[in-house]
Amino acid sequence: MATCPSCYADLSGIGAASAPPAASVQRGGTVVESVQGIRDQIQQAQQPAAAGPARSGGDGRVTQPEMADDTVPFRPLRRMPTLKLCVLDDGSRDQGEWFWIRKPRFLVGRVEGDLIIGNEIDMSGKHFEIVATMVKNEFKFVLRDVGSRNGTFLRVSRLVLRKDMELILGARRYRFDPGSASQPEIPVNPSQSTGGWERVDPTAIQTMFPALVEQTGSGAGKRHDFRTDELFLGRDARRCVLHVDGDPLVSPVHAKISRDQKGRWQIENQSSLNGIWLRVQEVALDGDAEVQAGEQRILIRFPPRF
Repeated sequence: MATCPSCYADLSGIGAASAPPAASVQRGGTVVESVQGIRDQIQQAQQPAAAGPARSGGDGRVTQPEMADDTVPFRPLRRMPTLKLCVLDDGSRDQGEWFWIRKPRFLVGRVEGDLIIGNEIDMSGKHFEIVATMVKNEFKFVLRDVGSRNGTFLRVSRLVLRKDMELILGARRYRFDPGSASQPEIPVNPSQSTGGWERVDPTAIQTMFPALVEQTGSGAGKRHDFRTDELFLGRDARRCVLHVDGDPLVSPVHAKISRDQKGRWQIENQSSLNGIWLRVQEVALDGDAEVQAGEQRILIRFPPRF
C-alpha cells in the first residue's frame, strides 16, 4: 500500500493522471492544498492574461474571447482590516519588530498599552493610539495623541505653516512664529513737546519676520528668520540661507520654505534622509505612515486594497 510520507494517508489506486499536485496532500477523498501550492496559484492568477480576439467558427457563429481573470485574493468584507505596526530599528525605515493591530483601539506607551516600549524615556506612560471607526460602511483609522508630554509627530512631505506649529528637523525641534509687522500705535493726543531719540529694541525688529524658532529644554533658542519669499534650510551654508550647524541628522539641503500667492508660508521636504515631522493631536490615516514618539520611530502599514 502506498502512503503519504507526510500524513500517512492511503494513496493506493491513485494513478499518475489523477494524482494531486506535488504541492498538495491527499487525505482520504479530500485534497488539501499546501501553503506553497496556494502561493503558486495566487502568483499565476496575478499575472495579466490578455483576452484573445473573437473567432468565427465553421458554422459562421462568432466565438467570444475568454474573459481575463481579474479575480483578487481574499479580503475581509465586514471585518476590520488588519494594520501592521513596526517598531523601527535605529537607522532603518522598514526593518524592526512587527505587531498586528487586531482591535479597534490600539494604545502605545512606555508603561501602559497594547504595545509597551519601556526603554524610551521621552515617551509618556500612555502616548498615542490608533482608533478604527466605521464611516459609511467603511473602516477609517485615526492617529490620536492621548495627552503625551513630548508630543506625537507624523512624517510629512509638505505642509502650510501655521502659528505655533511644532516640527522636528534632524535632531532638533522648531516652532513656527509668524512674526508681526505691525507698527507701534500713535497716541490719539500726542504731546506738543519736542520728541527725543528713542532706542530701538533689536529684538522687536527681529520678531517682525516670520521664523522657525529652535526649542530647547530652557525655552526658545535660535531664530531662523524668513527674509525672502523663498529660502532653503540645511547644513550647506552656501546653498541654505537658513543654515543649521552642528546637526548631522540634517541634510545639506533639507527643506524648502516659500510663500505662496495667498501669502501663506509652506515647508517642503527636499528628498532629505530624515524628513520633516509635524506634531499632531489627531489626524486621519489614509495609508502607510511614519510616527515618532520620543526618539522611537514607528511605521504603520495598511493592507493592500482592492
